[in-house]
Amino acid sequence: MEFCPYTPEASSILLGISGGLDSSASLIRLKNNKAKLTAAMLLLQAEPFPIPDSSHLRMAEELCRKLGVPFEAIDAGEAFKQHVRTYFEESYSAGLTPCPCALCNQHVKVPLLLEAAKSKEIPFVATGHYASLYTDSEGKTFIGRGADTSKDQSYFLSRLPSDQIKHLYFPLQDEKKQSVRKDASNQNLPVSDMEESNDICFAAGRVYTDLLRTAVPSAFREGNFIDEKGTVLGKHRGIALYTVGQRKRIGLPGGPWFVKAIHEITNEIILVKGERPLTTTFSIAQLTLNIKEGTLFMNENSIEVQTHYRSQSIPARFEKKGDSLRVYCENPILAAPGQICALYSGKVVLGSGIIEKEG
Repeated sequence: MEFCPYTPEASSILLGISGGLDSSASLIRLKNNKAKLTAAMLLLQAEPFPIPDSSHLRMAEELCRKLGVPFEAIDAGEAFKQHVRTYFEESYSAGLTPCPCALCNQHVKVPLLLEAAKSKEIPFVATGHYASLYTDSEGKTFIGRGADTSKDQSYFLSRLPSDQIKHLYFPLQDEKKQSVRKDASNQNLPVSDMEESNDICFAAGRVYTDLLRTAVPSAFREGNFIDEKGTVLGKHRGIALYTVGQRKRIGLPGGPWFVKAIHEITNEIILVKGERPLTTTFSIAQLTLNIKEGTLFMNENSIEVQTHYRSQSIPARFEKKGDSLRVYCENPILAAPGQICALYSGKVVLGSGIIEKEG
């Protein structure tokens, strides 16, 4: 597989703006490039608190007004509730570790922005993601890693299909976060000193488990910690508080203990002692592939998998198992059920699946 870096010739663009640093910096870059520009903010939630909050909405409106860029707010509340909030809650109730940002991009942000752009006959949608674009020999467009490897967000975009990717534009694809912040400071943008948020947006600064405790109290029933032989080791405080690979907050003597598996039916959590439970094989389902599936099974193609946002990708091979793919990794890796497994060829995203539970 061969890919080439690609930047669309985009003279008319709709920018998804959040009021934060990256989308504000993207707005200024696009404006400086003389693009015909429109900005749109997705209102993801009104209650119990607004997302984005009122300060982000105000800053986005003021920046657009200052630059003479048309601005609109789009109600995305129902889609966000269905595809992100409900998915998040149901996943933890099932003993899974979800990746809400990836599903939000797939089902909410990108499709709704593309829909808004289409209604205005605007061919491209831009976002402030640190990601890039590539094309193959047939002219098909793919997501790629951003230049800032420490902030690369291609993993969160790995669920997008090619018919959406071909309409995307990333103004920050060649930028480093540090330089983006410095440029914003030099231009006296209020967002230049805004702290970077790594929280789940709908937790609003709270620990996400506080949110879950209200939404799905059944996921906080006390149950047993057991070892691989079924011996009871102690009590846990609810499956929503744990994820596969977790070491902290187990609360048992004689460790270190790690979570190996979560059984929501029996309300039991299997622990192993000593080392994190890495694996060389697991299955992924709900596939989104932007290449022909058979390409995965060709030995001459070097494909790597990434199973967490901050983890490194490692070489893997694949085997078809019904509607799923069995993944065989060259080295042990942490594969938490519910997380995204993104497939890469070098810097290029080929697609992704969701890690399944074993057994």
